[in-house]
Amino acid sequence: MNKGVTSMNDDENELFKNNFKKFMLLLESNGYNYTLYDIQSSNNRNSNDIQLTKVDNSLYDNVIIFPILKASLKKGSSASENKSILSSKNLLSFFNNYNGNLMIITSPHINNADSLINLLNEFGIFPSPKNQIVKDLFQNKDTLLVSSSNLLNKYVYSVDNDTVYFNLGESSVARLDNREQLVPILKSSKTSFIDTTQDKNFEPWVTGSQGYLITGFQGVNNNARLVWVGSTNLIDESAHDINKNLVENLVNWNFNAKSVIKTLKSRHYHANTKLTYDELNYKINDVIRYEIDITEWDGSQWIPFTAEDIQFELRQVDPYYRINLTRILDNETNNNTFARYTTNNFKLPNRHGMFKFLTEYKRNGLSTIKDEDIKAIRHLAYDEYPRSWEITNSWVYLTANIVVISLFITFVILFLTNTNVTTVKKNN
Repeated sequence: MNKGVTSMNDDENELFKNNFKKFMLLLESNGYNYTLYDIQSSNNRNSNDIQLTKVDNSLYDNVIIFPILKASLKKGSSASENKSILSSKNLLSFFNNYNGNLMIITSPHINNADSLINLLNEFGIFPSPKNQIVKDLFQNKDTLLVSSSNLLNKYVYSVDNDTVYFNLGESSVARLDNREQLVPILKSSKTSFIDTTQDKNFEPWVTGSQGYLITGFQGVNNNARLVWVGSTNLIDESAHDINKNLVENLVNWNFNAKSVIKTLKSRHYHANTKLTYDELNYKINDVIRYEIDITEWDGSQWIPFTAEDIQFELRQVDPYYRINLTRILDNETNNNTFARYTTNNFKLPNRHGMFKFLTEYKRNGLSTIKDEDIKAIRHLAYDEYPRSWEITNSWVYLTANIVVISLFITFVILFLTNTNVTTVKKNN
C-alpha cells in the first residue's frame, strides 16, 4: 500500500472532496492511502508538523499538489517559505534524495506559487502565465477536447483502437526544455490557440502543437517521477468518466506502479568451461558469455520484460563491443517472472586492463536499468603465448630455415661420402 500526501487550498475540505470525489476513489481503488492538507488555512496545525521527511526517512511516497491561491508563501503564514513543505528546496530534496514522486496540478486562472514555478523550471517545464487558456474551436467552443492521437508516450498511456477525446476544460500550456529526462505525455492540437479575450496585453505563450498540456520528468539515477498537469478539469467530477483511463494510467505511471523494469541478476563466464571470473580469471582473447535477467511490473505482479533493442557493452574508456542481447526462451527457471537475455559467445579483445561489463537500458517513459561489473582482463603469461608454428605469419620464415638447414646437411653428406677421387701415378 503506497503512502501519499495531497496539498490543497479549498476553504472547505468538503467542497474539495465533492469536486474531486471520484479522483479520490480512483486513488483508493489503486491501493493509495492519502492525507489531505490545507496548507493555507489559518485553522491548520503548525507547519512544523507537516513534513515530507523525518530523520533521513521519507514519510510519504507520493505528493499531489493542487493549485495554490497565493503567488508566494510568505514568512509568517502557516506555510512560510523556509518551513513550507512546498518550498522548491524541500520538494527537490524529496524528489532527488528520497525517491519521492510529485504530481503538480495548476490552473490557468490562478497565479502559480513562486516555489512551484521555480521547481518546474528546474525540471525544464515552463507553464504559461495566468489567464493564458488553451482553446480549440475546431473541436469544441466551450471546453478543450484533445484527441488521443496527441498522446506522445506509449509507456504512460496509449489507445490502440478508435480515437477518443479527453476533456481538459480550461487548461494552461507549457513549453519544454530539450533535456532527455523530460517525458512529454499530451501535446496541444495543431488547431489550438491561446485565448486572449481576458488579457490582450500579452503575447501567446505558444501556438498550435508547440505546447504541452501534460508532461512528465523521470530522475536520472533514482527513477523518481514528476508529472505536471495544466488543468484541474482533467480530474474533477464533470469529466471523470471520459478521462478516467487517462488519469488512472497517468497516476500509476507517476507513482511508479507502471512501466517499471529492473534487473534481477547478471552473470558472465567462460563459454567452454562455464567457469566464472572468480574461478578462472579472464585473459585476452578468452571466449566468454554474458547473461542478464530483466523483469517488469504489470501493476499486480512481476512478469518477463520483452524487448529487442537491449544492448551489452564491454568498455574500457570507449566501448570495445556493443552487442545486441537476444532472449533465451528456454531458461532453466521457467517461473514466468523474468526474461533472460544473452550475448552468446564472444571473444575478449586483445588488450589487457580494467573493463566494464555494462547493460544500460534507457527509454523515454520507461524506468532506467543499469547493471555494471568491473573486472580485470590480464595479459598472457610467458608460457601462454602460442608457439612459433602456431603463428601463420611465421611459416614462410620457418620454411626457409628448414630448407637452408636441409640443403646444408645434404651438402655435407654428399661431400663426405663422395669416393670418386682420381690418383695419378708419378713416373720417373
